[in-house]
Amino acid sequence: MPSPAVQVGPRTFWVGCYFIVLFLLSLQATKISLGMEIRIGQVALVAVFCVLLVTDLQGRQAPMKMLLMLLFFGLLFTAISGVSSYPKIKENGFIIKYLIIYPAAFYLGQRVLDLLGPRGVIRICESVLLLSCLLSIVVHYYPISGLIHVRPPHLSVALKGTFWEQIGLAFFFGLLLLTALGLRLKYGMWPSKKLGIWTLYMFVVACLVASANKTVWLAAWSSLFCVALFNRDTFAHNIEALTSIDKVAVKRWGLRVFGGMCVSVLAVGLYNSSLDPQEQIVNEAMLQHKWESERGAVLGASLDLIAQEPWLGLGFGAVEIATADTGIGTGEGTGMIFNSYLDIWISVGILGFLYSLWLLSTAYGRQSFPSQIIVVYLFIAANLNPVAQNEEYFIFLGFAWACAHETRNSSQLVRQPT
Repeated sequence: MPSPAVQVGPRTFWVGCYFIVLFLLSLQATKISLGMEIRIGQVALVAVFCVLLVTDLQGRQAPMKMLLMLLFFGLLFTAISGVSSYPKIKENGFIIKYLIIYPAAFYLGQRVLDLLGPRGVIRICESVLLLSCLLSIVVHYYPISGLIHVRPPHLSVALKGTFWEQIGLAFFFGLLLLTALGLRLKYGMWPSKKLGIWTLYMFVVACLVASANKTVWLAAWSSLFCVALFNRDTFAHNIEALTSIDKVAVKRWGLRVFGGMCVSVLAVGLYNSSLDPQEQIVNEAMLQHKWESERGAVLGASLDLIAQEPWLGLGFGAVEIATADTGIGTGEGTGMIFNSYLDIWISVGILGFLYSLWLLSTAYGRQSFPSQIIVVYLFIAANLNPVAQNEEYFIFLGFAWACAHETRNSSQLVRQPT
């Protein structure tokens, strides 16, 4: 556990700061005017980052390596984008994100483990989850102007709450839920009475189901599956209640996980086949439509754009212009295609693509399954939806990086109820 010596201010103050940032980031449609319209969550993020950075610099505890690295690549991508003569829209918005928002978000995520410890991160994640879930349900039935993004009636059936779209809600809730669960599993920080925690988790899962987003389940189950396989010794140790480990059981843990996944897939498949075609989770007609008119068509158009300028890209804001007349569900107001990594390749070339993968690799820790579960979740989600432009993507990428690079002896941790 992080040493108390690294505290740079009142713990309750930083708890409040991080809670406010995460909660306000969930209010994606709420903006204020500062010469240009800016999301209120972004303002809070930058403000807290400035306070924390100044405090860290005064205490000579600022971890500057990754911050400077992100700033360097932000400047480099700005220069690359500026070289492109391809028509662009809202280029300045992307530049601000890469030079200010994303480095600030990563830094906040990188520092939260030292400032608050695992228990503090768990409490913030679960508190934000509870409040965001409740608010999402309220605005779904009683729309509050300024908190919601109005969509066409046929796209407003499922739960999206205060987010732009259903995927925003699903990605955000899934990320906070898996982070809290991963930390509780690693550090054994379970309350003596678990009913409240599992009630909250089931409430969050119900909201995820109500969002009708399918890709979040693929990301969540894949991350849990990978972590369970790569950490079978740890899980077996927990299952044996810290007693002697059955070596045979440990070796068979991978088979048990695989078998459990197969049973889950079979159960979902049988349930899906029992539904009417209009209500099915997935079917052949749906997959064919997506391949011909949605993601499949976007993928083909993306590869064509990459082929135009594979090395330096077309520049930030070029995607919206390039896909304006394609008729494949992108175009005006899109900003990004469904695959975040192909999108940055289109924008700033192969260097941007490699940079995105490098960030994930540095945040992936073989000895830390909270890091593993976050990175795998982010990677799969960003391959299926444009979530890598969300600030929470970089906050939790920074947190995963901190978990992966934590070198303190885990034996110092005391398993206590929270």
